[in-house]
Amino acid sequence: MKKNIIYLSIALTMSSPVIAEITEIQPSWLGVFTEYYRADEDKFTGNSEAVDGVSFGFEGGVGLSPKWAGRIEWADLNLQEHAFTADGYRVGMDALYFPNATSQYFFAGLKAQKLQQTYNLLNIGVGNRWTLKDNWNIYAEAAANREFSDGHQDISLKLGLAYLFGSKTSSYTPKDDDNDGVVNTLDQCPNTPAGEAVDKKGCSLPTDNDNDGVLNNVDQCPNTPASTTVDSLGCAIKLAAIGDTDHDGVNDDIDQCADTPINDKVDDVGCSLFAEKKIPIALNVLFANNSSNIDNPQDQSIIDFAEALKTYPEIIVTIEGHSSAPGDADYNQTISEQRANAVRDLLISQYHIPASQLLAQGFGETRLLDDRHTEAAHIKNRRIAASATAISRTKVQK
Repeated sequence: MKKNIIYLSIALTMSSPVIAEITEIQPSWLGVFTEYYRADEDKFTGNSEAVDGVSFGFEGGVGLSPKWAGRIEWADLNLQEHAFTADGYRVGMDALYFPNATSQYFFAGLKAQKLQQTYNLLNIGVGNRWTLKDNWNIYAEAAANREFSDGHQDISLKLGLAYLFGSKTSSYTPKDDDNDGVVNTLDQCPNTPAGEAVDKKGCSLPTDNDNDGVLNNVDQCPNTPASTTVDSLGCAIKLAAIGDTDHDGVNDDIDQCADTPINDKVDDVGCSLFAEKKIPIALNVLFANNSSNIDNPQDQSIIDFAEALKTYPEIIVTIEGHSSAPGDADYNQTISEQRANAVRDLLISQYHIPASQLLAQGFGETRLLDDRHTEAAHIKNRRIAASATAISRTKVQK
C-alpha cells in the first residue's frame, strides 16, 4: 500500500492539467488525506536508518484571491523501521499560490511535529487538483520539510479528497488572436496570416502553395500561375520581348557569343561551330660525315617548317639528331646531339621561332633508317628529323 501511494502521488503531482476554467477566487475546502512520510536518517537517537510510514490526516482551507489560499492541517504520524517505531502527530499552516489561477499550485508553511520530541519545520512543496464531480476534488502534493534546529530534512507525498465550497469560477477560453490554432501563451509567431499552416509554436511551415519558389509566409501574390517568372515577393515580373541581335537563331537571353557572324553555323548557346583538320608537319636534313654543319640554311624545307611553327604556335616539336653506324657509339651519340642542336639554334636565330617551341635530342646510331653497310645507307642515316601534327580549325558555314 505504501508504494502505491508513493507512485500515485508522484504521478498526479507531476502531471500537467488542461486549462478548462479559471477561478475568480479560490474556493474554501475541507479535506482528508493519506500521506507517505519519510524522516531523515539521523533524526532519532539510537537509530541510523531512515524511518517512514503511511499516515492520515485532515485539513481545512480558505480562498483569499484568484491566486492565493491558506490552510491548516493535522496529521497522525506512524513511522517505523524494523523494530524502531516513532508515533506522533503534526500540525501546521500553509500558504498556497496558484500561478495560473487554475489547478496547479505551490505552497509553503510552518509545522510543529511531535515524534519522541517536538520539532519545528519549514515545508515547501507543489500540488495539483482534479475535479471528480460537482464540488469534490482529489489532490496530490509532494513536499520537503526542514527542521529549524538540527537541519534534518524529511519528505512527504500526500493524496487527498476535498470538498470545495464558496468558489467562484468563470468560463475560460485561451486566446488565439491570429486564429492559427495555437493559443497566445504558446504562440511564438503571434501575427501569422489567416489560413497559414503553422507548427506547434504557431510559426508558418515552409510551404509554397503556388510553387513559384517563394514561401507562403513572404509571398505577396499567393496565386501566381504556374511557370510564371516572379520576384522575391512572389509577384510576376513583366519581361520585355527577347530578341536575337546577331540573327544566329539563338535568343539573346541564352546567347553566349553575342556577335557571331551571320554566315556561321552555331551551337545551342550561339557560338560558332568549327571543323578540325589534322595537318602533318615534318623536317628532314642530311649531314656530311663527321659534321653538324647545315649546308643550306635557306633550304625550302626549313623555310616551310619554320612557317608551320609560326602558324601553329601551340605546337612543341622535338628535333631528333641521328648518326650512321660506323665509328665509336659514344662519338656517334655526341655528333647526333650536335646536329639536333644546330637545327634548333638555326630555327631560333634566323627564323625567330620561340625557344619554348623547340626541343633537341640525340639518338646516335640507335635508330638507323638503313642498317646496310653501304655508303648510301650511311648518307641516309646521317640526318635530323622532326615531325608534329597541327590541328586546323575552320568555321562551319551555313
